[in-house]
Formats: sequence, structure tokens, C-alpha cells
Amino acid sequence: MAQKVKDIKQFFKNIRKEQAEIQELKNLIQDKELELLPRGITYDRDKVMVSPDDMFSEVCAAISDLEMELGKQIMILARHQIVAEQLIDKLNDPSERRVMRFYYLSTIEGQLPNWNQVAIRMNYYESYVKKLHGKALVNLAKIRGNNDKTTDNQQS
Repeated sequence: MAQKVKDIKQFFKNIRKEQAEIQELKNLIQDKELELLPRGITYDRDKVMVSPDDMFSEVCAAISDLEMELGKQIMILARHQIVAEQLIDKLNDPSERRVMRFYYLSTIEGQLPNWNQVAIRMNYYESYVKKLHGKALVNLAKIRGNNDKTTDNQQS
């Protein structure tokens, strides 16, 4: 049972990692887009130059590559979130469902929430939210274990 709880927890942790990676890709794209803006004017004795290190096409290609990677990562995350949502929906306790959704499937102003933010959102103490989270993981492991047994019985 302990291994199943670890597996469930790792599955949900990976979703948070994927969300963080997507946010990082968005930030990189934004940084690259800023590189397209003129950097200023350089005054030389004989000529005036705007953005002497103009690498417009290279920056556009880099943005395009990042956007393609972002699209792939979003698709992977979406598939994992669907599975996560299906698992969470099987929890009987609405508070356990809420803590799992708030911590693993939502963002606050584009950032992943921490336990304190989840506690505030749920109007509970942080320690109680963490306790609910632990109970939810155990219950999800049990649900998954029961599903595995059901699948095994159906295959027999």
C-alpha cells in the first residue's frame, strides 16, 4: 500500500513539474519576444545604427521552436490532468477533492499554489490541509488498488 501511495503522489507531483515547465517555456518565449524590440540607438562618428546585433530571423526561429515545445508540453499536461481529474472525482470526501484540485490542478495568478495559499482558499489551517492531502493520497491508492483488482477479475 505504501508503494501505491508513493506512486500516486509521484503522479501528481509530475503534474506540478509539468505546469512549472510550461510556465518556464512561456517566460522564455516572452523574453525572446522582448529581444525583438529595438535595443536603442548607437551613435558612432560616421553613422547612426539601430540594434547593431540584429538577429531578427534567429530570434523568430527560436520563438517558433519554443512555441512548438510549449504546445507539446501543454498536450501532455492536458492528458495527465484528465487522468488526475478522473481519479480525484472518485474521492468520496469533497474536502479531499478540493485540496487535490487546488494544489495540483490550479494556479494562482499563473503560479503554482503553496500549501498556505491552498489553506487560505479552503478556509482551513495549513496543517489540516496537509492532513487532508495525506488522506486523499491514501484513498486514491486504495481506489487504484480496487480498480486493479477489478481489472484483474475481469481479465480472468
